[in-house]
Amino acid sequence: FTNDFGGVSLENTAIIVACGVDYDGSSYTVSCQLADSDTSQGNTPSQQQVVICGQGSTPATALSDLIQQTGWYPNLNFCYAIVLGEETLQYDLMEVLDFFLRSEDLNDAALVCACEGKAEELLKAKTPLDSVSAFTVLKVIYQSGNASDAIMGLNLKFLVNRFYGKSNGLYMTYLTYREADTGASDPQDGKNVFETNRAVVFRKEFFSHFLERAQIRAFNHLTQAVRIGSFELSDLEADGQKIRRVEFQTSSPKAEASYLYENGLPRIRYKLELSLVIRHLESDDDSIENISSSYQAGEELCRAVEEAFGGEVRAFLDDLSAYGTDVLSAQENFFKFNPEGYRLYTRSHPEEDFFRDLTFEFEISAHPKK
Repeated sequence: FTNDFGGVSLENTAIIVACGVDYDGSSYTVSCQLADSDTSQGNTPSQQQVVICGQGSTPATALSDLIQQTGWYPNLNFCYAIVLGEETLQYDLMEVLDFFLRSEDLNDAALVCACEGKAEELLKAKTPLDSVSAFTVLKVIYQSGNASDAIMGLNLKFLVNRFYGKSNGLYMTYLTYREADTGASDPQDGKNVFETNRAVVFRKEFFSHFLERAQIRAFNHLTQAVRIGSFELSDLEADGQKIRRVEFQTSSPKAEASYLYENGLPRIRYKLELSLVIRHLESDDDSIENISSSYQAGEELCRAVEEAFGGEVRAFLDDLSAYGTDVLSAQENFFKFNPEGYRLYTRSHPEEDFFRDLTFEFEISAHPKK
């Protein structure tokens, strides 16, 4: 660790691993979760969870208040998560994040997410995975990557690129936590499990709506190659089996997109291939060999998944059009991959009308995983 060339004593430095921001329209509360580097009891840090808070009219003044209260100098070089409280989402996102975006100390790969309730309470919540809750947040969101179709992660750099690009949709994961089965009634006493079943969508800098689990799944399969996806089916009878759950992955690197300009209007066509494997079905055979095995997906199941998942994708795309939130970066990508079509459209239409006039088509094909 650095002591800023002798300007700040290491003993007086607060090494921040996560920041929580709560704003009520007049005052900010910035909660800083620290990496405890106290080695007085041994040769390794104690890894105890420490959260300190400051208040002020801006995040900068809140951090100054924190310094006055504790005497510690906040070091943001190791801060990799910024958590926004639920009430904070009702205000101008870029104004809330302005201090963090301009900070030279903060890494631009820092994760940005939102949470139910207050960010301060989430950072103070204990989890069974780590002694520091911010590390759990990073594991759940930042390090999942394209391994799961349940996460919509966003870092500071990507947020800025999207905000100043041609597409107007921003998004971030919405965290909730629930008490694990430990018997504790207080989140700070017991162990809590973090969940990511929703995502927040902004139109430019202002809150628009939430995305639910099915919409998040559709988003991920349209934008990246997903290694593990899951699909719950309502007791589907297919191929002589009663199927409850299907797992699948994107066959190609990601959905193929064609950017077309026809009859004076833009259109995007997605083509998505899925590989299926059955993970949960009802059977009279309860032997360990039957329970632990995976089942080959048949033709009937493949068509059922195409229909059900296609309905989710269509509902997701219709919602984007209705809310006018381009979280797919469709306008940006159209400009990139069909510049001539984009130029022709903007010659006769205002550029801000592009996403409103854009139509989506898609084709989904499912086949058994080989």
